[in-house]
Amino acid sequence: MHNQYNIPLFLIDEEPVAVSSEIVAGYFWREEEFCDIREIGETLDYFDDTKKFGCHGSRPTAIYGTRHIYTRRDPVETLVLWETLKEGIVYKVTGYAFERLNTGLISWGSLDMTERIFPLKHINSWHKMCKEELVTEPTLYQENYKM
Repeated sequence: MHNQYNIPLFLIDEEPVAVSSEIVAGYFWREEEFCDIREIGETLDYFDDTKKFGCHGSRPTAIYGTRHIYTRRDPVETLVLWETLKEGIVYKVTGYAFERLNTGLISWGSLDMTERIFPLKHINSWHKMCKEELVTEPTLYQENYKM
């Protein structure tokens, strides 16, 4: 199954076998700053020490393993999370991704029940965002309806 951006959509138990045909964006929140996206992708929610990199803002790696960045598709939802938690940092990731239906609100899961997942090898760029920048990003609704 694909959406209008040719982003493959997988169920929670399906093995991802493809990524988007276009570069897409995703947003993720975390408690601490980091220097290298690979550092996050290799260790995010690693079960040996969940406090080392923070356990919020991501999905456990048990499903797809490490080397993936789990993001939200909508900057508005990300902003609401950020303002609710009153701390942390938001990053924007761009590259080729797949999406997965999320069957529960684990780890502050996505409200639309779909998360955008970037394999590390398909990430083109990433950067820290300020709130002023985040509010200028097109919402998921605007993206879907080309507003």
